[in-house]
Amino acid sequence: RYRKSAAASSSSSSFFGEQEIVKFSTLGLGLTGGSFQVYFGDFDTSTHVLLGTAEMEEGLNYAYTHNDMSAHLNRGEAILVGDEQYFVDETNLFTSTKLPLSEVFSGSSGDNISIFGRSKSRSISY
Repeated sequence: RYRKSAAASSSSSSFFGEQEIVKFSTLGLGLTGGSFQVYFGDFDTSTHVLLGTAEMEEGLNYAYTHNDMSAHLNRGEAILVGDEQYFVDETNLFTSTKLPLSEVFSGSSGDNISIFGRSKSRSISY
């Protein structure tokens, strides 16, 4: 069960808004099991979550992270490196200290660049 914000639904005076049930279906997709996550809101400066910091070098397609981000990110997921959006690469090595980017980093090199992810649910099994 999810709650929809009052601002999104109506001019309700309730802080928590209206209760809303969201149903997901995998019928007809040929899926027999797995998991998924639900992303919340647009990916912008008001909805991002700080995952940690990394050493970035202009022209490289990976980051040396100061903390393990592999448990918080999925391949193909959008991230913010500083102010710029990148995607976690689909195939390159992804470890506790190396975060692969889908394209080369074009920002200024630095040792303490913030990495942000989208606000999302925990993994939901089906």
